[in-house]
Amino acid sequence: MKVHQPNVKDYHSNLYITERDNKTMNKWTEILLGLIFVLAAVLAAFYLPGWLDAALAVLKGGLLWFVFGIGLILVMLGLSELKG
Repeated sequence: MKVHQPNVKDYHSNLYITERDNKTMNKWTEILLGLIFVLAAVLAAFYLPGWLDAALAVLKGGLLWFVFGIGLILVMLGLSELKG
């Protein structure tokens, strides 16, 4: 009596994913959409007078919070090392 030996692929296949997952974006679509967004931001900064000043203020505030967060993470890592 011959016992059926399953293929290795049978163990590793995912039953919930079809052969081709069409939910990813095409690379050319990503590049085109990125260029459109960059061009829109440049045109908005060029033609809307107060937009560039507001964008720079937000960027400065975001940079401050980023540096604060990195410092906080480093302090917590240092305290963890002292504790251990």
